[in-house]
Amino acid sequence: MIYKKVEKGDIRYYQIFGLNCVKVVNSKKLMCIYIFGFRILKRMKLKYLKSLTEKLVNEISIIRTENATRYEQLEKTINNLSKNIDNQCNVLRLNINNINTYSKTHMESFSGFKEKFLGQDIVILCTGPTLAKYRPIEKTINIGVNRAFRRYDISLDFIFIQDITGLKNDIDAINNYNPETCQKFYGSSITFGASIPEKDLIKANAKRYYVGNFFTDFYPDITSSVFPEYGSVVFSALTFALYTHPKRIYLVGCDACQNGYFDNDDQAAFSSNIDFLLNGWHAFKKFKDQFYPDVEIVSINPVGLKGVFKDVYQ
Repeated sequence: MIYKKVEKGDIRYYQIFGLNCVKVVNSKKLMCIYIFGFRILKRMKLKYLKSLTEKLVNEISIIRTENATRYEQLEKTINNLSKNIDNQCNVLRLNINNINTYSKTHMESFSGFKEKFLGQDIVILCTGPTLAKYRPIEKTINIGVNRAFRRYDISLDFIFIQDITGLKNDIDAINNYNPETCQKFYGSSITFGASIPEKDLIKANAKRYYVGNFFTDFYPDITSSVFPEYGSVVFSALTFALYTHPKRIYLVGCDACQNGYFDNDDQAAFSSNIDFLLNGWHAFKKFKDQFYPDVEIVSINPVGLKGVFKDVYQ
């Protein structure tokens, strides 16, 4: 046979006298024609090219979508990071302003009191029920908080207040209390909105001080730091008392329990968290033992503080 066609899969051979003269490759992708081993045609099939193009377009679309999503996520991350940086900068600026404010104020209010009462005895008068039972100790410096001034038989040398909420009916009396002999200290909280108003500070010729956030600890130099915050003004009075470095501090009416007040007034208003308050007392003891180990603390007629310091009953 002179001419013969042979097919093997996608390949066809055209033979003359048994020799492969023409070879045709017809696959899904390509069509190629060879004559005596030389390729004279190579063409990609349109259908395959279309399929390949569609696949490429689809891949590009997926990549574009993924990149768009990543870009969006990256943009959100950058925006959030930028906001966080701005917030931190604002907080830092606020803290710097606060530091400048309370440092200047505390220097003016307390710089003259460092070790002022060295070797003397101080009595801290709080307003728990046991204040009514207290028999005054002679020759002491008396520091009262809130309504302790109502023990009219005791002359207070200092008064500390820092929360106007429970004192609205008493603030005028406190402002006018013994202006010649009693120095008042009126607190202002950095975060709490019940600080003593400026108008009352002016009326009382009081000195301003600043209290920190909740759980702000005790610091020895009150001229350059905020006062502690454990839910009671007594800790501000104690910090001041230690700064004057007395020989002894008596605690009166510091009952540290929810049993009302010495004058039976507004008992329903007592809402302090006792656990929070006791944490403050233990933090105070730790601070005192570290920085003022020579100062003796004595609880007069203790209730909630029984066993924490030296106990004395009258």
